[in-house]
Amino acid sequence: LEFRRVLFRSCDFGTGEGQFLEIIRKPEYGASVFGVEPSAKNCERLRILNIPYFQGTAEGFGKGNEAQDNPVDIVTIMWTLENSGECRSLLSSAHQTLREGGHVVVATGSRILVPFKKPLHLYLSKNPADTHAFRFSANTLRGILAVCGFEVVHANRYLDSDILCMIAQKRE
Repeated sequence: LEFRRVLFRSCDFGTGEGQFLEIIRKPEYGASVFGVEPSAKNCERLRILNIPYFQGTAEGFGKGNEAQDNPVDIVTIMWTLENSGECRSLLSSAHQTLREGGHVVVATGSRILVPFKKPLHLYLSKNPADTHAFRFSANTLRGILAVCGFEVVHANRYLDSDILCMIAQKRE
């Protein structure tokens, strides 16, 4: 048996195939992990990897007792918020899943109000239209986090990156 010290409990909304959870559960990071994933195929992979999970949406998970009965220190929402059907419900589920003072980490594309980093022809093409339900600027992401009970404590330098990442703390 391998015994390791758990430093924090983390839940990932939109876990996918579980690569992020595989990384942070390693002893050098010390996370006890849990995934929320709607895809049955991805949940089968999580089962094989021995990663505990909830098969369904984050909104569905937040309405259940498991979220409130087992609060976590960190909820990660990486490239998921912009694909959700209802971003406020997803963030409310994160709020319900966190312990008091816990943190949510939201990572999304940084494509609004920042200079293009690639040639324009890579953005304008004959590819199908973008199907992401939401796009966030730094201000709109900060605003939706505040509406859902979070205070932003850190934001990356999104002007220099294709990624907008904010860490926010749960507040009443």
